[in-house]
Amino acid sequence: MDFARVEHHGAVATITLNKPERGNALCLQMVEELISCLAQAQSTSRLVVFRGEGRNFCAGLDLSALDGETDATLLLRFVRIETLRNSIETSPVETLCVGQGAAYGAGADLFAACDHRLCLADTRFAFPGVAFGIVLGTSRLASLVGAPAAQSILLARRTVGADQAMSIGLATDHVESQNAAMDRVAELAANAGRLPADAVARLRQVIRQDRSDADLAALTRSASAPGLRDRIQAYSATLKSAAPLSAGGVSVPG
Repeated sequence: MDFARVEHHGAVATITLNKPERGNALCLQMVEELISCLAQAQSTSRLVVFRGEGRNFCAGLDLSALDGETDATLLLRFVRIETLRNSIETSPVETLCVGQGAAYGAGADLFAACDHRLCLADTRFAFPGVAFGIVLGTSRLASLVGAPAAQSILLARRTVGADQAMSIGLATDHVESQNAAMDRVAELAANAGRLPADAVARLRQVIRQDRSDADLAALTRSASAPGLRDRIQAYSATLKSAAPLSAGGVSVPG
């Protein structure tokens, strides 16, 4: 695989987003590789960990080839991102994400989909999809932080830092370094192995409300409105003067 990899260490499978020169932003190929990695990890592990190579977790959509996109190709990418996001949210095994640097757009949605959400001090979250009419992961965000807080973040297009993410429930833990994050992963892995895997899967299925169909329908309705590419391009143009991310000049939090 070119843009994602999965590594197994005992009961833990670590899935790494591996396109640091683009801030680990999501192209369609990367999304498909992540879906494949997750399916493999869920079949063999008790805890699945998501992390990003380099300084950022995920800068959202990779819009470097936007001129060659169409409404249809962008719609497909959003649908496949929702498939990935939902597979994380409804995973039969526990999931954990280590946030660092930028967790923008779809990257923030993947972070929010996980059970355990660790963020380093430099992590910043943004949910800009509403700027071009996309509804992705909105119900999950609202379930974590509450409807009023979610609406405030989305409508104001506010960037959320690590401390605020902890205070509102977007993050579940704050760590100072990658080493501390790995220590926390080890603790959670030990806990994840205490119950039989089939019992954990049944418990999670009962406890978690399955919003798969409703979330996909809401996303598809929002993304299938004519002019998707033009809306994203117009949004991208408003950010041309923004300072690039430190990992390779990605400046568009899609």
